[in-house]
Amino acid sequence: MLGNQFLAVGGDAFQNINEMFKANDGFVAGGGSDQADSIMVWSGSAYDDVYYLDDYTEPYEWYNTKDIDNATTDTVTTGQGFWFKHLGTETVTATLAGEVPSEASFTVTLTPGLNFVANPYPMAICPNGDYFTVDGAVAGGGSDQADSIMTWNGTAYDNIYYLDDYTEPYEWYNTKDIDNAVSTAILEPAMGFWYKHLGSENATLTFSKPY
Repeated sequence: MLGNQFLAVGGDAFQNINEMFKANDGFVAGGGSDQADSIMVWSGSAYDDVYYLDDYTEPYEWYNTKDIDNATTDTVTTGQGFWFKHLGTETVTATLAGEVPSEASFTVTLTPGLNFVANPYPMAICPNGDYFTVDGAVAGGGSDQADSIMTWNGTAYDNIYYLDDYTEPYEWYNTKDIDNAVSTAILEPAMGFWYKHLGSENATLTFSKPY
Protein backbone atom coordinates (compact mmCIF):
# COMPACT_ATOMS: atom_id res chain seq x y z
CA MET A 1 0.00 0.00 0.00
CA LEU A 2 1.77 3.09 -1.27
CA GLY A 3 0.79 6.73 -1.51
CA ASN A 4 1.82 9.75 -3.51
CA GLN A 5 3.35 12.46 -1.32
CA PHE A 6 4.83 14.58 -4.10
CA LEU A 7 3.66 17.30 -6.42
CA ALA A 8 4.50 17.13 -10.10
CA VAL A 9 7.50 19.17 -11.17
CA GLY A 10 6.13 22.69 -11.45
CA GLY A 11 3.82 22.33 -8.45
CA ASP A 12 0.77 20.59 -9.93
CA ALA A 13 -1.00 18.34 -7.39
CA PHE A 14 -1.71 15.76 -10.12
CA GLN A 15 1.33 13.74 -11.12
CA ASN A 16 1.75 11.49 -14.17
CA ILE A 17 2.33 7.89 -13.11
CA ASN A 18 5.23 7.57 -15.55
CA GLU A 19 6.88 10.65 -14.04
CA MET A 20 6.27 9.59 -10.45
CA PHE A 21 8.28 6.35 -10.68
CA LYS A 22 11.79 7.11 -11.86
CA ALA A 23 15.00 5.06 -11.84
CA ASN A 24 13.57 1.98 -10.14
CA ASP A 25 15.76 -1.12 -10.33
CA GLY A 26 14.27 -4.56 -9.81
CA PHE A 27 10.76 -3.85 -11.09
CA VAL A 28 9.30 -6.66 -13.20
CA ALA A 29 8.21 -5.65 -16.72
CA GLY A 30 5.99 -7.79 -18.93
CA GLY A 31 3.40 -7.89 -21.64
CA GLY A 32 0.34 -7.56 -19.40
CA SER A 33 -0.86 -6.90 -15.87
CA ASP A 34 -0.53 -10.62 -15.02
CA GLN A 35 3.10 -10.69 -16.18
CA ALA A 36 4.43 -7.43 -14.75
CA ASP A 37 4.48 -5.25 -11.67
CA SER A 38 1.18 -3.42 -11.47
CA ILE A 39 -0.53 -0.48 -9.79
CA MET A 40 -4.19 -0.59 -8.74
CA VAL A 41 -6.06 2.68 -8.14
CA TRP A 42 -9.29 2.64 -6.08
CA SER A 43 -12.21 4.65 -7.47
CA GLY A 44 -14.35 4.51 -4.32
CA SER A 45 -16.16 1.31 -5.19
CA ALA A 46 -13.74 -0.73 -7.32
CA TYR A 47 -10.29 -0.79 -8.88
CA ASP A 48 -11.19 1.09 -12.04
CA ASP A 49 -7.63 1.64 -13.23
CA VAL A 50 -4.89 -0.97 -13.34
CA TYR A 51 -1.47 -0.16 -14.74
CA TYR A 52 1.37 -2.46 -15.66
CA LEU A 53 5.00 -2.00 -16.59
CA ASP A 54 5.59 -2.75 -20.28
CA ASP A 55 8.80 -4.41 -21.50
CA TYR A 56 8.84 -3.71 -25.23
CA THR A 57 11.46 -0.97 -25.20
CA GLU A 58 13.65 0.62 -22.58
CA PRO A 59 13.09 2.73 -20.60
CA TYR A 60 10.01 0.76 -19.66
CA GLU A 61 6.74 2.64 -19.19
CA TRP A 62 3.42 2.17 -17.43
CA TYR A 63 0.29 1.31 -19.43
CA ASN A 64 -3.38 1.30 -18.45
CA THR A 65 -5.03 -2.03 -19.21
CA LYS A 66 -7.80 -0.01 -20.90
CA ASP A 67 -5.30 1.42 -23.42
CA ILE A 68 -2.42 -0.88 -24.24
CA ASP A 69 -1.33 1.10 -27.30
CA ASN A 70 -0.10 4.22 -25.51
CA ALA A 71 1.98 4.76 -22.40
CA THR A 72 -0.36 6.23 -19.82
CA THR A 73 -0.66 9.93 -19.14
CA ASP A 74 -3.02 9.26 -16.23
CA THR A 75 -2.27 10.92 -12.92
CA VAL A 76 -2.58 10.37 -9.20
CA THR A 77 -3.00 13.30 -6.87
CA THR A 78 -0.98 14.22 -3.80
CA GLY A 79 -2.40 12.28 -0.85
CA GLN A 80 -3.84 9.45 -2.97
CA GLY A 81 -3.17 5.84 -2.03
CA PHE A 82 -2.79 2.84 -4.33
CA TRP A 83 -1.70 -0.79 -4.34
CA PHE A 84 1.64 -1.78 -5.85
CA LYS A 85 1.85 -5.47 -6.75
CA HIS A 86 5.43 -6.71 -7.17
CA LEU A 87 5.88 -10.00 -9.04
CA GLY A 88 9.60 -10.35 -8.30
CA THR A 89 11.02 -12.93 -5.92
CA GLU A 90 13.18 -10.39 -4.10
CA THR A 91 12.34 -7.24 -2.18
CA VAL A 92 12.89 -3.99 -4.08
CA THR A 93 12.75 -0.34 -3.11
CA ALA A 94 10.33 1.90 -4.97
CA THR A 95 11.64 5.43 -5.44
CA LEU A 96 8.99 8.09 -5.98
CA ALA A 97 10.01 11.42 -7.50
CA GLY A 98 8.52 14.91 -7.50
CA GLU A 99 8.42 18.19 -5.61
CA VAL A 100 8.02 18.32 -1.83
CA PRO A 101 4.70 20.02 -0.93
CA SER A 102 4.98 23.44 0.68
CA GLU A 103 1.22 23.96 1.11
CA ALA A 104 0.04 24.51 4.68
CA SER A 105 -2.65 21.83 4.30
CA PHE A 106 -4.26 19.29 1.99
CA THR A 107 -7.89 18.21 2.10
CA VAL A 108 -9.36 14.89 1.00
CA THR A 109 -13.09 14.30 0.51
CA LEU A 110 -14.14 11.08 2.25
CA THR A 111 -17.18 9.41 0.75
CA PRO A 112 -19.29 6.91 2.72
CA GLY A 113 -17.50 3.56 2.74
CA LEU A 114 -13.88 2.81 1.91
CA ASN A 115 -11.46 5.53 0.84
CA PHE A 116 -7.84 4.86 -0.18
CA VAL A 117 -5.76 7.85 0.87
CA ALA A 118 -2.20 8.70 1.88
CA ASN A 119 -0.21 11.11 3.99
CA PRO A 120 0.73 13.85 1.48
CA TYR A 121 3.79 15.05 3.41
CA PRO A 122 7.27 13.46 3.62
CA MET A 123 7.05 13.20 7.41
CA ALA A 124 5.12 10.75 9.57
CA ILE A 125 1.89 12.01 11.15
CA CYS A 126 -0.07 10.88 14.22
CA PRO A 127 -3.87 10.70 13.76
CA ASN A 128 -4.23 12.40 17.15
CA GLY A 129 -2.86 15.91 17.16
CA ASP A 130 -2.75 19.05 15.11
CA TYR A 131 -1.86 17.57 11.73
CA PHE A 132 -4.79 15.19 11.09
CA THR A 133 -8.41 16.29 11.47
CA VAL A 134 -11.67 14.96 10.04
CA ASP A 135 -14.72 17.18 9.81
CA GLY A 136 -17.73 14.86 9.87
CA ALA A 137 -16.00 11.83 11.38
CA VAL A 138 -18.29 9.31 13.08
CA ALA A 139 -17.26 8.46 16.66
CA GLY A 140 -18.47 5.30 18.37
CA GLY A 141 -17.83 2.80 21.10
CA GLY A 142 -16.01 0.27 18.93
CA SER A 143 -14.36 -0.24 15.56
CA ASP A 144 -17.66 -1.43 14.06
CA GLN A 145 -19.47 1.72 15.23
CA ALA A 146 -16.95 4.40 14.31
CA ASP A 147 -14.82 5.69 11.47
CA SER A 148 -11.65 3.64 11.22
CA ILE A 149 -8.18 3.72 9.70
CA MET A 150 -6.63 0.49 8.44
CA THR A 151 -2.88 0.35 7.91
CA TRP A 152 -1.12 -2.68 6.42
CA ASN A 153 1.81 -3.97 8.50
CA GLY A 154 3.03 -6.46 5.90
CA THR A 155 0.89 -9.40 6.95
CA ALA A 156 -2.36 -7.94 8.33
CA TYR A 157 -4.26 -4.74 8.98
CA ASP A 158 -3.85 -2.68 12.13
CA ASN A 159 -7.23 -1.12 12.92
CA ILE A 160 -7.46 2.37 14.41
CA TYR A 161 -10.91 3.69 15.28
CA TYR A 162 -12.43 7.00 16.43
CA LEU A 163 -13.54 6.25 19.98
CA ASP A 164 -16.49 8.02 21.58
CA ASP A 165 -15.44 7.78 25.23
CA TYR A 166 -18.07 10.26 26.44
CA THR A 167 -15.58 13.14 26.66
CA GLU A 168 -14.67 15.43 23.80
CA PRO A 169 -12.44 15.89 21.92
CA TYR A 170 -12.67 12.27 20.79
CA GLU A 171 -9.44 10.48 19.89
CA TRP A 172 -8.18 7.61 17.75
CA TYR A 173 -7.45 4.27 19.43
CA ASN A 174 -5.88 1.05 18.23
CA THR A 175 -8.11 -2.00 18.71
CA LYS A 176 -5.05 -3.71 20.24
CA ASP A 177 -4.82 -1.06 22.98
CA ILE A 178 -8.18 0.41 23.97
CA ASP A 179 -6.78 1.99 27.13
CA ASN A 180 -4.46 4.50 25.50
CA ALA A 181 -5.06 6.88 22.60
CA VAL A 182 -2.63 6.53 19.70
CA SER A 183 0.36 8.76 20.41
CA THR A 184 2.88 7.73 17.74
CA ALA A 185 3.21 8.95 14.16
CA ILE A 186 1.88 5.86 12.39
CA LEU A 187 0.95 7.45 9.06
CA GLU A 188 4.30 7.13 7.34
CA PRO A 189 5.45 9.01 4.23
CA ALA A 190 4.56 7.32 0.92
CA MET A 191 2.27 4.88 2.78
CA GLY A 192 -1.31 4.40 1.67
CA PHE A 193 -4.07 3.44 4.07
CA TRP A 194 -7.80 2.75 4.08
CA TYR A 195 -10.17 5.19 5.73
CA LYS A 196 -13.63 3.70 6.36
CA HIS A 197 -16.25 6.41 6.79
CA LEU A 198 -19.51 5.29 8.40
CA GLY A 199 -21.40 8.53 7.83
CA SER A 200 -24.16 8.84 5.26
CA GLU A 201 -22.65 12.09 3.93
CA ASN A 202 -19.15 13.07 2.85
CA ALA A 203 -16.55 14.05 5.44
CA THR A 204 -13.41 16.14 4.94
CA LEU A 205 -9.99 14.92 6.00
CA THR A 206 -7.39 17.67 6.42
CA PHE A 207 -3.66 17.02 6.63
CA SER A 208 -1.69 19.98 7.99
CA LYS A 209 1.99 20.47 7.23
CA PRO A 210 3.98 18.90 10.11
CA TYR A 211 7.22 20.82 9.45
